[in-house]
Amino acid sequence: MRHALIVDDSITACRILERKLSRLNVGSKSVLSAAKAFVYLEGHSCDVIFMDHNMPEMDGLEAVKILQDNPKTAAIPVLMYTSEDGEYYVSQAMSLGAMDVLPKELGSDYISSALAKLGLVKARDDDDSSSAEVNLEHVEDEQPQPATEGTDVKSQLSSDKIIQTVVNEVRGFVRHINQRMKRELYITNVDIQQGLEDHMDRQHAEFIKILQQQNEQLLASQQLQRQSLQNVGANLSTYSRIASFCILILFAALFYNVQQLQVLKAVSDKGSVDMAALELNLREYMHESIQNMPAGISLQDDDNVGLESPTLATVSLQNTEGNAIGQVIQWDEKTHTLLVMNDNNYLFKVSPEGMIVSPLPTRFYAQDECFGDAFVESFKGAIFVDAEKTLWYTPIEQAAQRLQPVSAKGSQGQCSLYAGGEVTVTTVQRNFTDDTGIVNTYMGQIDGFSELEP
Repeated sequence: MRHALIVDDSITACRILERKLSRLNVGSKSVLSAAKAFVYLEGHSCDVIFMDHNMPEMDGLEAVKILQDNPKTAAIPVLMYTSEDGEYYVSQAMSLGAMDVLPKELGSDYISSALAKLGLVKARDDDDSSSAEVNLEHVEDEQPQPATEGTDVKSQLSSDKIIQTVVNEVRGFVRHINQRMKRELYITNVDIQQGLEDHMDRQHAEFIKILQQQNEQLLASQQLQRQSLQNVGANLSTYSRIASFCILILFAALFYNVQQLQVLKAVSDKGSVDMAALELNLREYMHESIQNMPAGISLQDDDNVGLESPTLATVSLQNTEGNAIGQVIQWDEKTHTLLVMNDNNYLFKVSPEGMIVSPLPTRFYAQDECFGDAFVESFKGAIFVDAEKTLWYTPIEQAAQRLQPVSAKGSQGQCSLYAGGEVTVTTVQRNFTDDTGIVNTYMGQIDGFSELEP
């Protein structure tokens, strides 16, 4: 008798699947989290694992990756048994090692078919279908015989089995073709997006290079001004000239960004690129250029300029081992939060306690009842947390696009019809640690935070 391990935080879902497997003569054991599954597998074995996706502490995809990395469990086939769907999710699951993705609403026939492909159960009606094929090959040579009431019933049952076998085979074939077409369409879409991303990456590299040159020039100018002030003595007129010079440089940088925007518009017209997405990315670059202004210059009241380095430069985000895990970019005095970029180039806000507090914006959907892929009005490479403390992110490799939403889901998770116009959006999805480098909402200790307090 085959044995299955069910990993799902819903007791009801576990019981339903246990009954379906029992009808297929497959024993089962249910656990309510991925952590309990790892403990169970240390002392027990199983023939197949049914893995849910949406679970607390660790989702199904993260659990699959850990199972594949462990030599003791890597050979156990994993079937994702979840309400998640979409070609991007299917591609993620298959790439991490899952054998198939089975929606929870499917019946026992699909579960039986998936187990039969793994060689764990015998395909239904195999013997009946074989005998039926033999009888069909010779049906033309047989002469009609007088049928009795018993033979009519037997013939009717045999015909029903043949029809059911054919239906099952057609269903399996159609499902296989559908999955294959989805994957090929996904690969084609990725190739197109990769071409657009390569073009944007080249533009981004050139833009960053220019900003670095401007930053170096500004730093050199600041050093010369500091040396001059130390020799001659600080006075109000000199500080005013330095402030005017910095403002002039800032306006020059903004003017240059406007020119770059015009260039990007021209490129998007030629390459049919969504102009709204390009403007959104350019605003990100302008924001980075302003945040990368050299330390040591700050405007004050009455046209005074101070030369003391901002305390922000002394603040760092550290893990439990004392290693830096992100670059602190900005301090918001109104919300008392820090804007941080981690080593994977993802942006998020952190509270003084080291918790991610960037609220998840309204999610938009192209279908009714908030079904399908979710989108938000945000730039790519951002981390959010919803009301249930679940992490979400906008993938760096996903470009912005124009969307006419049909439904929308607010911060508390309520779904409603959307009555507005088109919006510029980016794909948002649940956190995937391999992409973002973030495990949970706690990032670590903030060193030097007290220096930011007034």
